[in-house]
Amino acid sequence: MTAISVATSWNGTPIPIGVYDTTDIATAPFQNALGTWPSPRPPCHIKTGAGPSGPQPYVLAGRCFWPDSGARSAFSGDQLWTYRETSPGVFGWVQIAVPPRQPGGSVQPGAGFGLVAVDPSDADRLYVSVVRDGTPRMMRSTDGGSTWTFDAELSDLMSGGGTFIDYPSTTGDGIFPYLQPQFVAFDPFDADILVAGGASSGVFLSSDAGLTWSLLTDPFTPGASGTPHLPRPQFASFDHDLAGTVRVYLGTGRGVWRVELPTSDLSITKSDAPDPAFAGEQLTYTLTVANSGPTSATGVTVVDHLPSDVDFDASSAPCVESPTGTLTCSVSTLNAGSQTTFTVTVDLPADLVYANGGPKSIVNRATVSSFQLDPNPSNNSAAATTLVKAKADLTIVSFVALSPPTAVVIGDPVQLTLRKVVANLGPSSPIDVAVSRSAAAPAGSSVTPTSSSETALAVATGDPRTIDETFTITCGTPGLNTFGFANSIAPADSDDIDPDPSNNAAATTVTVDCMVPVAINIQPGGFPNSLNLNGQVTVAVLTTEAGEYGLPLAFDATTIDPLSVRFGPAPVLAGPSGGASEVHAAGHIQDARELNEKTRDRDLDMVLHFRVAESGLTLADVEACVIGTFTTAAGTFTFYGCDSVNMTP
Repeated sequence: MTAISVATSWNGTPIPIGVYDTTDIATAPFQNALGTWPSPRPPCHIKTGAGPSGPQPYVLAGRCFWPDSGARSAFSGDQLWTYRETSPGVFGWVQIAVPPRQPGGSVQPGAGFGLVAVDPSDADRLYVSVVRDGTPRMMRSTDGGSTWTFDAELSDLMSGGGTFIDYPSTTGDGIFPYLQPQFVAFDPFDADILVAGGASSGVFLSSDAGLTWSLLTDPFTPGASGTPHLPRPQFASFDHDLAGTVRVYLGTGRGVWRVELPTSDLSITKSDAPDPAFAGEQLTYTLTVANSGPTSATGVTVVDHLPSDVDFDASSAPCVESPTGTLTCSVSTLNAGSQTTFTVTVDLPADLVYANGGPKSIVNRATVSSFQLDPNPSNNSAAATTLVKAKADLTIVSFVALSPPTAVVIGDPVQLTLRKVVANLGPSSPIDVAVSRSAAAPAGSSVTPTSSSETALAVATGDPRTIDETFTITCGTPGLNTFGFANSIAPADSDDIDPDPSNNAAATTVTVDCMVPVAINIQPGGFPNSLNLNGQVTVAVLTTEAGEYGLPLAFDATTIDPLSVRFGPAPVLAGPSGGASEVHAAGHIQDARELNEKTRDRDLDMVLHFRVAESGLTLADVEACVIGTFTTAAGTFTFYGCDSVNMTP
């Protein structure tokens, strides 16, 4: 393709300003005009790449930044146009807007393009320089200029890190010098290889499609380094004829320089252990770098991008962490046909899984590079995905009843509180703990609930959790009754692991004396049962049938052991020896008056006598009780009964 920036003629035929394509350059160089040139600025530079329908041109319109020794005009930005299919079967010119540094930004008036480069094998891959919008910047596109990415590294190299003037002014001879960004060239044999150059800042190389760049020449200290400086490079050409070497020919307008770049096919693999890993423990990555040749690789460097969730601990190779989470590991020289392996160990935060709401997959990505070109960059990256789960050694530290009763009246529900302490021994923390509990009563008695469960949330290491649980026990048969209670714990999430379930269960028992409730009549025949603190009291323990006075069991008062009976207020009788004993050390079996103070029911009751002063009663008491034992063919058991009193001095 040819750009005509000034109207001319060929063999007497006028040739207007525009862009022309031909299949016969010798006899018809202006064979086909690509539409009508759309801009008042003339086309001055063309680069082409393979488009969907054939060669697709990108054309700079303006001055193309060549030094101007005639008009003495200042540098200005050019327009960028491309000729492509705008609708099915219809082709036309499309102007590409000047891209801002960041999407959504703005550009200054007068900003434009300084250079354009196109991948010969893919017309969608572009490099441009943007000028007259501050410091010249390099931008790249992979979609034909629809979107752009700012190449900060190449932009900095083009200015020599700010060393060289962005927009040179005229010198003594009045000639405008070359602008720093001079060219970018794609290797037509390997689209990942690019070469770029600045007027004073040198020549730069990328072997990963522009993601990173390195300096090929030395514009600063060529005499000391032995690396030559190559000013004002204008273009580059490539060949791959020599095995293991890429040759780059650089033209400056005053000669052609050849740079030979040896190649080394590096590869990297990565594995992880353990997998799954566990929050609160360590994870080790093993990285293996190999060089398949054909030449030795120098300056071999692995950049390992750790997952954001981990903390770097150690490595077996010299690695520097900067910034946080990015390791740069020096492998140095790797001969052709050799490989090296090193490890990277990281710490997994104890709360990683809990904070994520469950197991989490983390990804570690690493890349390898060297000073040599790599003919197969597809194997220069490796990733390892690790599933991180929670693991916590849960334990029941203690499980006891709080102040359990020693005696309970049959038929009276009594609440019982049990307390357990649950601990998380790690390594993962915190963790939700599922608590399951069960209870069992002996035959004839009952306990509720018989089973229940709850979840203790966020139990952390070093912070044991106290959990209280309440049961209701009810005695149904006389004598010692033992109630059993069992607890078990486990991670609430089925994905979490407890490495030692042997300490996840605990059991305890509570044994109570189930006392037979009895009816007693204090001061039989008199009411309101007045007692003098210094007097004596008569108490009749009544023989009753089951259901009589609401009592659950039948009771034969004649089976009472009078010497076992104690009389007094309930709190005093709760102890093992409190209260008053029978005055005569004997009981009196007779038909005592019933609770209505009148009736005698013709059965035999037990009448006992006590000194009030020995009972522990006070003027404030309104109830007095008796406790003692009785014996039947089934054994000896405890009975208990109370009646109202009216205390007088």
